[in-house]
Amino acid sequence: MLPPVYDGSNYKSREPSIISNHESGRSDIEAPAVPPRMKIPFNVRVRFVVWRISQALSSYECKFTIKMALAVFVLALPAYIPSSQEWYASVRGQWAAVTVIAIMNPTTGGTINGSLWRVVGTLIGSFMGWAAIAANGGPYVIVLFGFILSLIFFYVHLATSYNRVCIVVMTAFEIVAVAGRVNPLPGETTEMMVLKRTVTMIVGIGVALIFSWLLWPFVARHQLKKSLADVIYELGEYYAFIISAFLYDDIHRVHSPDDIKSCEKQERTLQRAIVACRELLKLTLHEPGLKAPFPTDFYDEMITSTQNLLDRLCNLKCAVVDMPVEVRRKTINPSVYLYRRDMTAALLLHFHTLSVSLKAKQPLPAYMPSARLARIRLMNRRREHHHDSTDTMVQFKYLTWFAMASSSEEIIEELEHLTILIRYITGESKNSHLVRTSGVRLQERQKCNRGFYDVEGNF
Repeated sequence: MLPPVYDGSNYKSREPSIISNHESGRSDIEAPAVPPRMKIPFNVRVRFVVWRISQALSSYECKFTIKMALAVFVLALPAYIPSSQEWYASVRGQWAAVTVIAIMNPTTGGTINGSLWRVVGTLIGSFMGWAAIAANGGPYVIVLFGFILSLIFFYVHLATSYNRVCIVVMTAFEIVAVAGRVNPLPGETTEMMVLKRTVTMIVGIGVALIFSWLLWPFVARHQLKKSLADVIYELGEYYAFIISAFLYDDIHRVHSPDDIKSCEKQERTLQRAIVACRELLKLTLHEPGLKAPFPTDFYDEMITSTQNLLDRLCNLKCAVVDMPVEVRRKTINPSVYLYRRDMTAALLLHFHTLSVSLKAKQPLPAYMPSARLARIRLMNRRREHHHDSTDTMVQFKYLTWFAMASSSEEIIEELEHLTILIRYITGESKNSHLVRTSGVRLQERQKCNRGFYDVEGNF
């Protein structure tokens, strides 16, 4: 007798189980009904569109576009007024607008530095064009002078950072030598033609400089302070994220990939911000300081310090993520929780105070919560708790704990170094010296009475 053969005829009529529904995500019990989408009122949508437009108009790119458009409009306006059209054509005023487009720089310092070099380039190109006209002025002579200029200034264009000087020199040479020969004005001498062309280009350089200074000036040194303050603040946020997501989270829960991705995203964002700070620091070299020279060495050291802090935080993240569950359980023991919380609070307050002081240009207080002292108290409490237990710390599994402790100490050292640098930039409050002097006198008096102990327990 043959066994019955299942033909699958009743497969579709079989009711699916709850487990299969749960796995497929189609369970009516597990998946609640999606509420209907609320219709946004028309006035709210209009206000949102207006807000988006205002945000776009207030962006840096839009401001620079408007600035350049207004500068070109001012220089090209006489060409559209009937009473000034003949004069505008005689002085070749369109070259002033072309000069603005060629030299205007997004940063004010870059425009100033570039303007000075481009004035020199304009004079060189104009005088070389004048020399080409004075030396017979034939086409072969003009080509020879142009070839010599090209050899010199294309090397400047390719081998140095003054790449736009080549463009200005060759443009000025073309305006004077070629344009003066192709379309000369009747009755105009060579000297007058050279003078008009040169003055026209210098006027364009001056207009670009005025608009860069007066209309939405972008000063690299101001932007550097804001960007560096934001980096310090985000470093504090990154430290808080590491402690909360990887150390004090549920020890029985495996770190989710979303937390790891979020951590890596913050690292990339911070690294890009630090690189941007270095680029802004290079731009400050082109900004003349009227009050005093800009302390580039200090800001360079501050940027290096933020880079070191990011590296130490990455080390801390790696140590905490790879920490075994047993070691993590002992690390967040309730007996040391308050001490570790004090150290974390001191570090976060330190990050926040440095960021606000640098951004708001406010002096630092005489004293700040000591993260080093909080760490020493934590270590002492850890030793007391370890003496009461029978476990030994000399095991391979505690390697991550020692890495975390070393990273915390390096973070504190780097923060103290950064505090010294920022204190030089922002200064101290007006009564800081009185507070510090009185504190020193109190310590000396207590030492004389043999009643003062330092952190190590020494007199």
